[in-house]
Amino acid sequence: MPFLQGNNTMVEPIPPQSPGKVRAFAPIYLKHLGDARAVERATILVENTRGPVLLVSGTYDQMWQ
Repeated sequence: MPFLQGNNTMVEPIPPQSPGKVRAFAPIYLKHLGDARAVERATILVENTRGPVLLVSGTYDQMWQ
């Protein structure tokens, strides 16, 4: 299954972890959205889902936005 980071022209190295700080991935993922073809390949058509979907999310976790 294609994913956003796969074959994406906007991919950059993940910044190093700083001691005592949380690594925020949201800015990295938001930049990946700049590759329209990668977004198209990774899009899941939820309209075609034939079963239940569970979505769990934290609050302001900086993983996704």
